[in-house]
Amino acid sequence: MPDSQPSAPEGSGFDFIKSRVLLFDKTDAVLLFFTKAQVDTNPTRWVTPGGHVERGETHLQGAARELFEETGLEVAPDALGSPVWSREFSDEREPGVFKTNYEEWFVYRTTRFTPSSAGWTESELVDMEASKWWTVGELEQTDELFEPAELISVIRNQLDQS
Repeated sequence: MPDSQPSAPEGSGFDFIKSRVLLFDKTDAVLLFFTKAQVDTNPTRWVTPGGHVERGETHLQGAARELFEETGLEVAPDALGSPVWSREFSDEREPGVFKTNYEEWFVYRTTRFTPSSAGWTESELVDMEASKWWTVGELEQTDELFEPAELISVIRNQLDQS
């Protein structure tokens, strides 16, 4: 079955280019979504808002678009500032099929709100089961899975720098 998500730009060396947002409220809680596994090898876990950068978009534009689609929060791309973190990784899209990914991460602060699912795609309506504003203390005390595995360290690092 062909992958319906946009692929990375020619010459990038990656199958997928993504942007993600650490969305903090005024109390330093971060918004995460609980998502179902797409394949057996990809466990159900909590993730930040974000996703694929579409052809012709910058990382900032992709991050702002994804933030709006997944939460309903409209943010000008430039308001997200410079990337605070990036990562390269491979994931298993279907059994035995691995794809390379590159992500840039941004930070945005807002007042706490209830995310809207009005902009979710069909797959997100199936995939995304819950949202929650997490404090660092809650993240450190839970047995829940997060993606990436180092998410708590990335969050703590951003809070230490702010």
